[in-house]
Amino acid sequence: VGAWQLPSRSETGVLMGALARLGATQVPVLPIHRERELRIVLRRTGARILGVPGTWRGVDYAAMAEGVRVELGTFDVLLAAPEPETDPAVVAAAVLPPVPDDGEEVRWLFTTSGTTADPKIARHADRAAVAAGAGLAASQGFRPGDRYGVAFPFTHIGGLANLTAVLTTGYALILLEAFDPPAAVEVFARHGATVVGGGPAFYRTFLEQQRRQPGVPILPALRFMTGGG
Repeated sequence: VGAWQLPSRSETGVLMGALARLGATQVPVLPIHRERELRIVLRRTGARILGVPGTWRGVDYAAMAEGVRVELGTFDVLLAAPEPETDPAVVAAAVLPPVPDDGEEVRWLFTTSGTTADPKIARHADRAAVAAGAGLAASQGFRPGDRYGVAFPFTHIGGLANLTAVLTTGYALILLEAFDPPAAVEVFARHGATVVGGGPAFYRTFLEQQRRQPGVPILPALRFMTGGG
């Protein structure tokens, strides 16, 4: 069981796919979580490793994780942004295990929000993740040429659903490491976002941005917004 607490980056999606290929059980942890939530999540999932981005947005995640590690003593801390391995001997020696063939086995452990109590663990299998992605793509009418602006953290269950939808449908993701309204509008517009995801708070923010320039669409290519909350 491996946990990771990472921003919304392309490398995060690659890591999810790589760990899934290896048959690991993954525990995505929201970047906003701190020591209290880490203790709960790591204790309840039995994670043996925790991947962190080092220092991000002024928070030393490595130091925070190390403090929890000393207290619990059940996992190792890994810096999840190392330089890629380029030694030909090491790369050539890498041997992948067989592809996982049990789509019903639990491979994903997500936490609930903890709004009214401590976060709880929701268990998902690969087959459920793929079905969620296929259902998302079909119900929303995603097209291969779509560009989906992801405003929410990719560690959310929506990140996994969109990753599997992307792999089956062929649209593109525009990832933001953190949501800043003016910057998000600029990035999504520059990359031609046709769909933007989030929830009511995000919709309200985009409407506020649009009202500042009435008559000129802030996202000219936008077809619709999707999400929940």
